[in-house]
Amino acid sequence: HGPFVQAYERDRQMGRRDPAAERARTERLLREQGERPLRAVPATPSGWTVETRQVTVASPEGDRTEGIACYTNELGMDLVAVPPGEFIMGSSPRERGHSRYQGPQHRVRITGGFYMGAHEVTQGQYEEVMGTDPSAFRGPRRPVEMVTWNDAREFCRRLSQGEGLTYRLPTEAEWEYACRAGSTTAYSFGDGWDDQGDYLLGGYAWYGRNSDEQTHEVGQKPPNAWGLHGMLGNVREWCQDWFGEYYYWQSPVNDPAGPASGRSRVLRGGSWRSSGADCRSAAREGYTPTVAREYIGFRVVCDPGG
Repeated sequence: HGPFVQAYERDRQMGRRDPAAERARTERLLREQGERPLRAVPATPSGWTVETRQVTVASPEGDRTEGIACYTNELGMDLVAVPPGEFIMGSSPRERGHSRYQGPQHRVRITGGFYMGAHEVTQGQYEEVMGTDPSAFRGPRRPVEMVTWNDAREFCRRLSQGEGLTYRLPTEAEWEYACRAGSTTAYSFGDGWDDQGDYLLGGYAWYGRNSDEQTHEVGQKPPNAWGLHGMLGNVREWCQDWFGEYYYWQSPVNDPAGPASGRSRVLRGGSWRSSGADCRSAAREGYTPTVAREYIGFRVVCDPGG
């Protein structure tokens, strides 16, 4: 069995799996788990308002103007509805910037729709709920940062208590699904380069090359095709899951929620100090949940029926 073991370990180190083997694994898991029915986004909670806004959204097919339904909760946070569906999670070894922790690519089904913050939680929103603003770069419309994973969870708990709804951090799978917004490219707007070879990320995200080494007010860059701003840059975002270096090798198909335990929590998205590679939809990292940095924030998910 030596050659097979060596081939498996080589693929694991590169974060890839033979496509036929991945299809077989997916089919087996779906037989074991069942093909869960998809559940639509829950009805709009009472006390929320909804407005259709004409915005320029980014996608691999090009920027276009669309009407996006924007929901506003009692705190004044804007959220968008994310429909249920499925996607291919992770990146290929051929993708520029790929690391072994971002593979193998695997099929994931998000079986329940949900509401997600249209942008990161701002300092003004955080201070209204928590009574304090720990951020290094001050401004009520800038994303809150210098928050630990525990701080983000406590914010969700207090907001849930105040509104009588269930707010939480997104799972890692929900985050990437929402970030991609139906795209299969390195970024939600494409693979990052135009026909002339020019790098396009600066038009869609605040990152290391254009941020002036600081955060910026939310909503200044075009959203993705589902109306979500700032998924690629500005601040990195805490997710609910424990971080598992090789979790993708045993991930369930339906609604993966990460390892049962661990030492680090998942961070997703790029930040004002990130390289372009670290802003890709598949980029992932793990940080200790007690760590606070001036480039780490979060956004919320709402499950009205949760």
